[in-house]
Amino acid sequence: MKVSSIPVAQQLLSACLQKGIKEVVISPGSRSAPLALSFGSNPDIRTFTIIDERSAAFFALGRALESQNPVALICTSGTALLNYYPAICEAFYSEVPLLVLSADRPAYLIDRGDGQTIRQDQVLAQHCVHSKTLHQNVEHAIKKLASFAPHYLDMDPEQVHQKNADAIEMAIGSWKERKGPVHLNIPLEEPLYSQVSISDAELISAFQPRLAEVNSSEELKVSTEKIELWEKATSKLILVGQMNCAPQNTPAWLNRLIDDPSVIVLTETTSNLNHPDSIDSIDSVIAPVEKTQEAAAIFQDLRPEVLVTLGGHIVSKKIKKFLRDYGPVEHWHIGDSRPLDTFFCLQGHWRISPEDFVEQVYQKGLNATVAFPDSNYIGLWNSLKKNYEINRERYIEQIPYSDFVVFSSLFKAIPEGYDLHLANSSAIRYAQLFPHKYSWKTYCNRGASGIDGSTSTAVGVSYGSPNPGVLVTGDLSFFYDCNAFWNNYANENLKVILINNDGGGIFRILPGKEETPVFEKHFETPHGRTAKLLCEQYELDYKAAKTTNELSEGLKSLFEKPSQAALLEVFTPRKLNDKVLLEYFEFLNLELKFNKTLSHYE
Repeated sequence: MKVSSIPVAQQLLSACLQKGIKEVVISPGSRSAPLALSFGSNPDIRTFTIIDERSAAFFALGRALESQNPVALICTSGTALLNYYPAICEAFYSEVPLLVLSADRPAYLIDRGDGQTIRQDQVLAQHCVHSKTLHQNVEHAIKKLASFAPHYLDMDPEQVHQKNADAIEMAIGSWKERKGPVHLNIPLEEPLYSQVSISDAELISAFQPRLAEVNSSEELKVSTEKIELWEKATSKLILVGQMNCAPQNTPAWLNRLIDDPSVIVLTETTSNLNHPDSIDSIDSVIAPVEKTQEAAAIFQDLRPEVLVTLGGHIVSKKIKKFLRDYGPVEHWHIGDSRPLDTFFCLQGHWRISPEDFVEQVYQKGLNATVAFPDSNYIGLWNSLKKNYEINRERYIEQIPYSDFVVFSSLFKAIPEGYDLHLANSSAIRYAQLFPHKYSWKTYCNRGASGIDGSTSTAVGVSYGSPNPGVLVTGDLSFFYDCNAFWNNYANENLKVILINNDGGGIFRILPGKEETPVFEKHFETPHGRTAKLLCEQYELDYKAAKTTNELSEGLKSLFEKPSQAALLEVFTPRKLNDKVLLEYFEFLNLELKFNKTLSHYE
């Protein structure tokens, strides 16, 4: 096979093959030619070419999420690398493994006026689990270097080769401790396009590090002291944040927790964990209580002695505030994800599976009979859960056409077995208010929570997913990332539901909003645009809806042809949506009082 004649390009290809990195997203450029030529010629590597580096990085994020394997990115020197940064931040906080391979000018040319040259060393380091600039190969440019940078010739080529092999091993090995982006910056000297033919054996031998693999040192056993605390506690709250790997069936460990009357399980939409007896609309429980005179007493009763978190980031601001104001005695985090002290009371982290944790704290197998403590903790939460389950549909029946009606309708219309992609900001928050089908797998960029790459991530996931997918997005997020369709990988299985409320509707529900020209111009930013022409350009079947009947017909049509790329643009009333949403929580509050759910506190 043909590869670049520059050794470091051969090393990186060999390392990726040996480490199971089989997908590479390449953005075109000249300085990165040795990498593109080597990876692009290998039959065991699936390569994608995406011009816009910002979109390319989010696409790679989507591929890593769907495949559950690391994905590499290749770009040229200069600002190309900086365009990766939004997706790198998302991958860092979502703990998704990406390998960034950035071509660079030689160090002796930095800050000397050469084009497409910036200070790339460590430029992504604040949001990478490992960042390193490799040593430059010199053997193909000895004459030039002797004139301009003779000190480059002091190190023997074999030393450079071995140091680079060890650096690559250390970088990729960092995933043993924590998943996330790894950045290898590669200075490359011209000529860049020379190739050689090598055998498979020669390619494998190009990467032979001396370093041993990194082993995790995390604690795997829950201490006796913590188990005793668990057994005695009569109020335990399990909060499940973002989890990218969804179980196909309800796991036994979840059933064991649900059976314990001293335990309540709260699941977010992004948790991909569903159970009829968990609480899946956290804000619908907490927001109505906030509005009562008895809020302090109720929250004190809901306060857990032990809080256990699973997964990653939490969307709900309501649960964050509740657990910060009414903090538990103990907060433990379970799993490989980085333990976040979100509630300022974290006291333990065990890198074990939920199954192992549950078996340890109950000290019996998951199918064994267990004596649970005498507690009505789950009953307190369930009385509030019952309130929103009964009254949500009653509220929908009496409100006008709005975002609330649209989100309720679309979640009922999405068929079983879909990948559900949720954009930031309003889409994910509305999604948390409605029930989801258990067969859905939900994706959302909640690591950094930006609006800038939701569509590109969805395109990346859908390209390799065996399931049809639907992206639910707002107008600002969609238009921001419309380059997501500027490639050859937008899959016909991906549908888009675009809720166009003509601006940043989320700003209308935030505290401090005032109806002023400054608010409208600088926050809400109404734009008056539609997606119709974009759909024509990218060959997406387009339909629009402006009423409840049109919405019903549009949703039916959207899912009738599962293998056709299509977009349904749903227009909603900009100045009514916030009122309808906020009155939902007021309605639930009134129903709490009417049904005497709060009679104990009066």
